[in-house]
Amino acid sequence: MSQVILTKDFKEQIIRNALTKAGIAQRKSALRAARVVWAERVRIAAIGGQDVENAVKAGLKKIEALANKFPEALRANDMPINIDTDIKLNLAGSRVYAYFNGNYTSYERNSPKHVSKITPKEFTLLADDPLVTEFYSFDALYKQISDEEDTIRQNVIAALDKVRTLKRLLEIWPEAKELLPESAPKAPLPPAIRREALNEMIGLPSD
Repeated sequence: MSQVILTKDFKEQIIRNALTKAGIAQRKSALRAARVVWAERVRIAAIGGQDVENAVKAGLKKIEALANKFPEALRANDMPINIDTDIKLNLAGSRVYAYFNGNYTSYERNSPKHVSKITPKEFTLLADDPLVTEFYSFDALYKQISDEEDTIRQNVIAALDKVRTLKRLLEIWPEAKELLPESAPKAPLPPAIRREALNEMIGLPSD
């Protein structure tokens, strides 16, 4: 145990486990799911409603059926309408993007693949639209989760940087055994209880 060195990869696994234990991953997942629903509502509103989208899809099927009758050499891959992974919004004066996969930005680490849908390129939402208020609630929650993630990461890194071996880590932070990767050696027993506390438990010294 004393020779188990805390490598960079080992430490990173501990950090990831700490974030999972703190519920960061679950909260980010829930927020992403809510943003997917929100982006879909924005898209449908921008199109003009579900009935309009249904009509557009029906029209596309007719166009595809006609195109299939043309010689393959004459067909083009261009779609007759706009299909994209996001919609650019004028959100009560602010320029933002609604990504259909729930992303907050165009690229996020470990995010799912982008989803392409029928959508206008741009759309404006006025300040009194409930979708605007909902967006800013997501914005605030995203920042809160990101700040908490950064704080946890920085503090765990600071704790890990103080030690070199797994044995020493568990001596100064025994609770960290719950954060160890599955491939880690079996964690040792917690360090012995302080002498004063042990004496009190036993009833020493005798009167």
